[in-house]
Amino acid sequence: MDVNAMLPGRSAVGVTIGGVETQSLIPALVRLHRQGRLPVDRLVTGYDFGQIQRAADDVHAGRTIKPVLRFTG
Repeated sequence: MDVNAMLPGRSAVGVTIGGVETQSLIPALVRLHRQGRLPVDRLVTGYDFGQIQRAADDVHAGRTIKPVLRFTG
């Protein structure tokens, strides 16, 4: 998702994962993680929602692969 397109007051309502068949994909990803072949902790970086611009900048600069925005309060 292009977060810059959200700046003029738009919002994200849902998330899709494309045409993936999740019943086999999710167990396969879990197996890879348990085998140490999917380093989720190195791929995901959490950001508070107020850090949305930093998250976008980090993706663009290659500092993170999967930014995850946290909504609190």
